[in-house]
Amino acid sequence: EWLMVECSNWTMIPLENLVADADGTPTSIAVKIVDSAMISGAAFALDIGVDAIVLDDQIELWEIGSVCKSQRLERVLEHKEIEVSKGQLDLVPLKITSIEQGAVGDRVCVDFVNMLEEGEGLLVGSSSKVMALVHSETLASGYVPPRPFRVNAGAVHSYCMLKNGKTSYLSEISAGDELLVCNVEGSTRSMTVGRVKIERRPMILLKMAYENAHTGTVFLQQAETVRLLTPEMTTIDITQLKTDDYVLGKIESDSRHVGVSISAEVEER
Repeated sequence: EWLMVECSNWTMIPLENLVADADGTPTSIAVKIVDSAMISGAAFALDIGVDAIVLDDQIELWEIGSVCKSQRLERVLEHKEIEVSKGQLDLVPLKITSIEQGAVGDRVCVDFVNMLEEGEGLLVGSSSKVMALVHSETLASGYVPPRPFRVNAGAVHSYCMLKNGKTSYLSEISAGDELLVCNVEGSTRSMTVGRVKIERRPMILLKMAYENAHTGTVFLQQAETVRLLTPEMTTIDITQLKTDDYVLGKIESDSRHVGVSISAEVEER
């Protein structure tokens, strides 16, 4: 139930990672601190903070600790339990609000060691809060042969979902990673990456919104072989996409820290 942490050479990033991993779980984190300058950082790490701070008998430490405790009581956050993927996601219709030229960027193709099925793809987005379902290259286009093991997933900065429900930047994906593949009905399965191809290609910037409450963007290669899925469970290539069209995607309210869902607020534009 409790994890007691004591480090001789303490830095903030490992503490933030521990807070992110424990957030929404039954595990509480206590940290022993001997440097007064670290107390506030521990108390408010990721705008969540550790569950307990252990101090020795130095008056200065207790004075600063008491101030941080009072500040924490004034801004108690309601921690929500993290939803772990159980093989099914709730997909929603996302309205295309804008289609813009996105210049030339580094595009990532993800090739799996198994075949994808028609209707399957990867959830991709510039923010983890709004992600579009990008279809695999299982369909014939008349221009190139199908690549039923591939998803042309978009720009390197985009998020995709890992098998364990965390997110990762497309730039960090490599052979052997296990990603979460989703189909048009929201059913998911994990698949192993065999290869990643990064090449410079012209991009299109899509801006999306869900009931005006969630907005997000995604950069995808400007190519007829790049397709999204619609609420009618059909595919549409992005060169045919128009403003006010709807595509399927996923939304979430939680923010992320190094891919882990956390209850703190993070703004992404």
